[in-house]
Amino acid sequence: MKINDLFGIEGKIAVISGGSRGIGEMIAAGFLANGVKVYITARKERELHLKAEELSNTYGGECISIASDLSSLDGIKAFADEIKDKEEHKKYLILKRRVLKVYPFASSAKEKLLSIQKGLDSIPKRRHKKRYTKEVAKWVKEEYAEQLKNLSMSEGKILVKLIYRETNSTSYEIVKSYRGRFNAFFWQTMAKFWDNNLKTEYDPVNNREDMLIEHILIQAK
Repeated sequence: MKINDLFGIEGKIAVISGGSRGIGEMIAAGFLANGVKVYITARKERELHLKAEELSNTYGGECISIASDLSSLDGIKAFADEIKDKEEHKKYLILKRRVLKVYPFASSAKEKLLSIQKGLDSIPKRRHKKRYTKEVAKWVKEEYAEQLKNLSMSEGKILVKLIYRETNSTSYEIVKSYRGRFNAFFWQTMAKFWDNNLKTEYDPVNNREDMLIEHILIQAK
C-alpha cells in the first residue's frame, strides 16, 4: 500500500465555515487541490457564490456555496439539512442513471426466460432440453457478454435486483434451474468476488434503495 493511498482524502467531503476569504479560503483551496468536494459557507451570499465558482475553476474540483448564519443552533441545523438534501439528491440522480442503464437487460432477461420456457415445454426428451439450454446459454453469452462487462459493480448489483423484479426469481435460482447447481455455485462465487450476490432479492417495501428504484421505474414509464 502506498502512503498516498493510506492517507488519501480524494472523494471525501469537507465543510468550511468562512470559506470565502482568508484562512478558510486557503483551506478550501487545499482540499479542492487534493480531490475533496468542498462546501463553503458565510453570510454574504453573492460574495460566497463568486468565490465558490472561482475556487472550482482554479482547482478543477467541486466547490459549493451555501449562505448561512452559524451563530445559532437553528442556523447550524438549517445548514446541515441543506447539505444533506443536496447530497441525497445527487445520490438519487446517480442511482437513476444506473437504473435506466441496466433495466433494458433485466427486461430482456424476462422475455428470454419466457421464450426459453416455451421452447422447453415443446421438447419432450430431457437430453434434447439440455442441449437446447446449452445453445441458448451460448447465444446469450455471445449477445450480451461484452455489454455486461462494461457495467460497474454498482450497476451489476442493481441488475441482479431488477432481474428478480422482472422474473420473481433470483439470478442464482435462474442459473440453477437452467444450467444446474454447479454452474449456479460457480457464478455465485464469481459474483461474491466482485462484491455482488446472485441471491439478492428485490424488496421495495422494506429496502430504501429498492423503494427509490421502483419510483425511478414508475416515473420513467
